[in-house]
Amino acid sequence: IDFGTGCTVNGVTRKGKILITYSGERRQAGSSHSMSFDGYYVDGIKIEGTRTVEVAEISLTSITHEITLENGKITWPDNSFLTRTAHHFRRWVWNGTLARLDDEMRILEGGSAEGQNRNGKGYAMQITEDVVFKAECGRNKRFLPASGEKVLSVDNKIITVDYGSGDCDNSVTVTVNGESREVTVTRG
Repeated sequence: IDFGTGCTVNGVTRKGKILITYSGERRQAGSSHSMSFDGYYVDGIKIEGTRTVEVAEISLTSITHEITLENGKITWPDNSFLTRTAHHFRRWVWNGTLARLDDEMRILEGGSAEGQNRNGKGYAMQITEDVVFKAECGRNKRFLPASGEKVLSVDNKIITVDYGSGDCDNSVTVTVNGESREVTVTRG
């Protein structure tokens, strides 16, 4: 997708190229697609990196993708930047009906990410329990995971985010260096 030297749509200006490549038959084990960028900017913010999604496994009730992000970088006009690399498996589980009322999207335990935030601080994240998004929660405008857990390490702090045990709510339990509190996440 070539935005050339600049294209503005709905107040958003993009320039440069998004490069998308496909390999294999869609939804067949081993098939993949990747997206990378060539001089790509959104409203003056440069986007870099390569994200690859490969079909790792497929069955009658689920499809599992292996997802990697390499050399992810966002640079703002003031030259501040953040970096990110990531690797995880995502499993879409469906109930077998067209209504998809019981579908779940799971980011599987063992997924990880690391990088540097815009303030120059390094971080690492590990998924310690499958992070589960339920279709029923989305229909009720609850977009947080219904369950699961991830652990972040930033500046000698260990931060655990626990999404609960399956309820469609906006509550998470955040634990920082052993001290916990429940937080209600609202959209701003």
